[in-house]
Amino acid sequence: MTGSVNTRDPDRDRARGIAEQGLILRGLVGSTVHGLANPGTDDRDEMGVCIEPPEYVVGLRAFEHYVSRTQPEGVPSGPGDLDLTIYGLRKFCRLALKGSPTVLLLFFIDNEHLLQRTQTGADLQALVPSFLSKRTGRAFLGYLSAQRRGLLGERHATPRAQGNGRLSTAMTRSTRCTPYGSGFRGSSCCRPAASRSRCPSLNARGYVR
Repeated sequence: MTGSVNTRDPDRDRARGIAEQGLILRGLVGSTVHGLANPGTDDRDEMGVCIEPPEYVVGLRAFEHYVSRTQPEGVPSGPGDLDLTIYGLRKFCRLALKGSPTVLLLFFIDNEHLLQRTQTGADLQALVPSFLSKRTGRAFLGYLSAQRRGLLGERHATPRAQGNGRLSTAMTRSTRCTPYGSGFRGSSCCRPAASRSRCPSLNARGYVR
């Protein structure tokens, strides 16, 4: 029996039906697909993509994802537990375009890690070059940096300052003041309108100098 379900649709059974009937791609993600899982000690992470019915696409109803977990909400997953996330196609594409490392992984899974794929799912995977950009690289660098800080016990540490007490200009501009990095990791200097005037790397029209 499912321990917990998360979805924007108030009718969970209907949301589950959309996720199952519209499914075009599903596979293993997480430590298993990276070859880092320890048999008998890890949970099982799966991700998929479904196509929403027309009424959801035009905005009459809301569906972004369907998440099903073996454990109740707030309880960590244990050995053998299933954590399943099925994204609607539109949300999946939005996350992929933002460079989400976890979401992009679904483009590359195959063989034993591929659990279900329709022809539409195969067509979606073939579009992966359209989703990759410099923004993707920055997202992966941010992810790797966070993992490194976690391993070193510095998960909540802020970026190191240079000798003069200021952050590196190259670092701040590459992650905060470029079209690809705008808004990266909660940035505020490159948000629209009035806040743009505080950003030294943007002109009055919001373009990079």
